[in-house]
Amino acid sequence: MKKALVMLLVLLLVITGCSSRSNNKPVNNQTKQSEVNIDNFEKELSKDVDKILTKLEKEKDSVMHKIDGKYENYKNNKSAVDDFYALIQNESDTLYQTIHSKIAAYYSSIETTMDINDFDAWNDAYDTCYDAWNKALEKYYSGWNEICDDIYEDLNDIIDDSYDKVDSSELSDAWSEMYDAYSDNWSSLYNKYSDNWGSLYHEYTDNWSVMYDKYSGTDRTISNDPKPDETESHTEPDTSTHEETQNQSNGIRPEIKEAIDAYESFIDEYIAFMKKYRESDNSVTLLIDYMSFMSKYEEYDKKMDALEADLNDAEEQYYLEVILRCEKKMLEAI
Repeated sequence: MKKALVMLLVLLLVITGCSSRSNNKPVNNQTKQSEVNIDNFEKELSKDVDKILTKLEKEKDSVMHKIDGKYENYKNNKSAVDDFYALIQNESDTLYQTIHSKIAAYYSSIETTMDINDFDAWNDAYDTCYDAWNKALEKYYSGWNEICDDIYEDLNDIIDDSYDKVDSSELSDAWSEMYDAYSDNWSSLYNKYSDNWGSLYHEYTDNWSVMYDKYSGTDRTISNDPKPDETESHTEPDTSTHEETQNQSNGIRPEIKEAIDAYESFIDEYIAFMKKYRESDNSVTLLIDYMSFMSKYEEYDKKMDALEADLNDAEEQYYLEVILRCEKKMLEAI
């Protein structure tokens, strides 16, 4: 769970900086299936992305082939460019809907097939899911961004190369129109990407929380010690010292609680900073402070990693509760 916090820290800055953009509703398909292939999940999502990108790449090549590097052809085929932009928007919606649907099926499979007492197993399954959809979204972002940039660069070159043949005022208008179409399309695609990332992250934390609530409410105290032979006489050992040590280990050590609480305080401080950033007119200066926060986060991240190896059950439960609480605070701030 904790590794996703850094993505959320970055996303909060991005969304804060882009808060003036249009609000596109994220696709949130809650269709569930009973089974999903967990082992091949990442490959399956990657194939879905490749399928869409291959289709878009071919359609882009078809449009640019019609234009053939000539300004007159571009004038006569502007509608083809507009149609392509509409296509990439529709295909993006379809892809995100597919990812949401498969993620829902994946979560359903975890909930119905995995042992709630095996925390490591189902926690790893959720981490696998997070890695899969995060990589899929990043891959798709890189793909559509490159495709759109290719179109912009080709059309920009066509217009620039036409100044010795076409009136400059006409070309200036043509360039502005071309750029506006490109910019509107790119901004809409980016908003879809960020909205769906946030929506998928909400679903991830919500489903993980449900599993953790069930896990923390389950009696997991199972003794593997062999029972003594009732017919065999034996001397009861002095357990007073052992019980004292055991009680101490089942509690939260002050230094561990202090370290975990300090981590939560840092997250609170970061959220307060982002609110200040959102309201400030001097965002460039505050970006320097942001880099300082990210440096501090790396330090806290290393400290928390070191702590994890030495946590008893009570400390581990408190640690997970704080991490989850921090993530919810971040989501509420977005």
